[in-house]
Amino acid sequence: MTTEELLETPYWIVDILPEQVPEGSPGRYFAVERYFRQEDRLAAIRQKHINVILKLSCYRKISLDGQTGEDLSPESIAEEMRKRHVCVMLDDSMIVAEPDDTYMTVYHPGRKLLELIRTIAAGEGLHVWQPSSKEDGCKMRGKKELKTRIMVAPTPVILAAAYDENGKADVCTLAFYTPIGLEPPCVMIGINATKKRKTLQSILRSGAFTVGYPSADQVKEADYFGVVSGYETDKLKNAGFSVTEGRAVHAPVIREMKLSLECRVIHTAVVGSHTQVTGEIVNILADEDILDEKGNVVLDRLDPLMYDEESLTYRYLGGSFAPAYRTGAEFRKSLERSEGTVQPCTRADKGV
Repeated sequence: MTTEELLETPYWIVDILPEQVPEGSPGRYFAVERYFRQEDRLAAIRQKHINVILKLSCYRKISLDGQTGEDLSPESIAEEMRKRHVCVMLDDSMIVAEPDDTYMTVYHPGRKLLELIRTIAAGEGLHVWQPSSKEDGCKMRGKKELKTRIMVAPTPVILAAAYDENGKADVCTLAFYTPIGLEPPCVMIGINATKKRKTLQSILRSGAFTVGYPSADQVKEADYFGVVSGYETDKLKNAGFSVTEGRAVHAPVIREMKLSLECRVIHTAVVGSHTQVTGEIVNILADEDILDEKGNVVLDRLDPLMYDEESLTYRYLGGSFAPAYRTGAEFRKSLERSEGTVQPCTRADKGV
């Protein structure tokens, strides 16, 4: 079965809690969750997850994101699980582990495998339970309640780059990225704050960063920048990428990016597991071959890389099919013709 197919199958949770917390419970679930998500406590839980996978590998052949055999030493499995999201495959089953979560998810386990996981998890002080269907929880026809998680499918893939204290360029791959303001033009990125992220420290220290948009044909390099630490190696050099200093900020511009934004940090905030960094765009650099005659970026020429969190895959950007604003205006006119009038939207309607 493919990863996408497994994500549609029944799943079980390997958790610190013995069962699902009912909706509307009088307990203090969120306060307790925040307590366990503190880095020292989260590291202890993460180690239990690692122990479960390592012990499971004594009984079953596993692969980790396509790696098998000698590439999967106990040390390499532990290291990968400490620093990034991993998918552990066991025949027609899959275990998904995220270093910032207090649980793991097991998809499509057979009866014997589930019993084995229960036994191993119990030895680590963990529990295995299946979320209830909550048939009465959602009355809307055709709607299914999903487990709580981030929903960013799809989102642009960007490369955030900054200089460290020695003037060396750092880079990391992010999917937590969004435009956040028009005046002044700003973007916001989110970088994991519960672990030691070199690029995050460089951005906070220097007060500046660049955003580069990798094209679909640069997917290997972009994914590499997201799974290797700048503390361990020179990622840009290894990938054959080069940098030049920004024209408006002290931050590296990756020459191989067809489109880059130079940003000055104007605000930071820690939100749970991640640090949000808002940057004011003070300069934009673009290759001429991705621009139209008016100087606008043509997305088909940029061919930006997209990330789908739901299937853990990269995607192409589809073509355009309707003009913005005009499509809605034409629909409004059709409503006015058929119903006489449309009431204007009030501030209350907008939640102002």
